[in-house]
Amino acid sequence: MRLSLLSLLLLLFLTACTNGVFKGSSTSIVLTPSFALGQPDFDTTTANGGASGLNRPFGVFVLNTQLFVSDASNHRILVWDTLPTTFGQAADRVVGQTSFTGTNANQGGSTNGDTLSSPGGIFATDTLGGFLYVADQNNNRAVIYNFPLATTGEFATSVVGQIGFNGNGSGTAAAQMNAPIGVAAGGGNLYVSEITNNRILVFGSETPSTGTAASLVLGNSTFTSAASGTSSTRFTNLFNIFLYSTRLFLADRSNCRVAIWSPLPNSANDLPAAAVLGQDDFVTGSCAGGNLEANNFNDPKHIATNGTYTFVSDAADHRVLVYEGIPSGTQSAKYVIGQESFSDSGSGSGQYALNGPEGMAATSTQFFLADANNNRVLVYNLP
Repeated sequence: MRLSLLSLLLLLFLTACTNGVFKGSSTSIVLTPSFALGQPDFDTTTANGGASGLNRPFGVFVLNTQLFVSDASNHRILVWDTLPTTFGQAADRVVGQTSFTGTNANQGGSTNGDTLSSPGGIFATDTLGGFLYVADQNNNRAVIYNFPLATTGEFATSVVGQIGFNGNGSGTAAAQMNAPIGVAAGGGNLYVSEITNNRILVFGSETPSTGTAASLVLGNSTFTSAASGTSSTRFTNLFNIFLYSTRLFLADRSNCRVAIWSPLPNSANDLPAAAVLGQDDFVTGSCAGGNLEANNFNDPKHIATNGTYTFVSDAADHRVLVYEGIPSGTQSAKYVIGQESFSDSGSGSGQYALNGPEGMAATSTQFFLADANNNRVLVYNLP
């Protein structure tokens, strides 16, 4: 059977999309997901439990060959020991539940070292044998687990934000938290971002012991303040953080921007951010509204980079902005995922559309995206 010219061109286009190719128009990204986790196909969006289901996935992280996903409404972390390769592939481990069928907050009981309640951002390192860090949002704490992880029911090694594993109260002191949402470790420090306290706590060790107080604070000048604002040192409704090399990124959600520190802010309280994305300066906090472009946001929530590309999820606009390299100032995004142009903002499902994108992770060859309201993690091949 002979192919028409149109059919041949379409076949070549789809092949390019599967392999991960950036569109040369600089307005959208031809980056077709290869498959989805949490669903049997691109069209199904049902929330599920079990070893292969997801219910509002939030954080995503890749360490070596392992993939970690915080499955927020199932109150657990799913772990794949090797990077998945197919639709609906079952996870190998679960943290926060005693089995893959458990889906209740704190396992239907009280807070403990093996429970979670609406886990948010996650981070992992292979330092000193390896650690998994989880921002346990509704328990007002960050929990740390040693590698290797058990198949089910892993008990945390330590907790910060509480004096023990059974507490979940909130506060503004150096040893307390209120709605922690992001976590990152590196450079000898642990960083935890809190929504309600409008701050990032900085701990003087990557593996603090239980109940350790933070040594420094960003976003406020003292530990007793939870003030919000719009400047290089004040933030509002801040969201997830990401650490890459000597840079710390913060999604400053209600100021519709991403703040960047470089070098890592670990030498004093209230250090100012060095650069900003989404605004022309540090004193502007207006959102894009209906005037979406390549250099603004309405709802920035997560950041990820592999050094070649930097990704920011703009959740309410159902898109991901993609920057070339590691941005260091007010530059515009080069590409957009989930929309046909920078000015579009509609939600959807299927293979190309997004609905409330959240956390992301990028290796040199793959991009993982939590498409939260579609209850899936999309997996793309990068060019």
